Amino acid sequence: MSQFWANQSRRARSEFTTKRKKEAFRLAMLSVRGRYDPPKWVLRELTAGDRAEYEAAKATAGIR
Repeated sequence: MSQFWANQSRRARSEFTTKRKKEAFRLAMLSVRGRYDPPKWVLRELTAGDRAEYEAAKATAGIR
């Protein structure tokens, strides 16, 4: 595989991961507003900081 295609593949994987983490955070925050449990994959994808923000938002909203 040429270096060009290896870089293209690496960039595509990186962009996918970034988009997935942003989508997970968005869905987690929507679940707080809508008062429902997010899918399990959403909680797995959250970073430590995003997880803390999610838990704080849940506590503020009074959700267990």
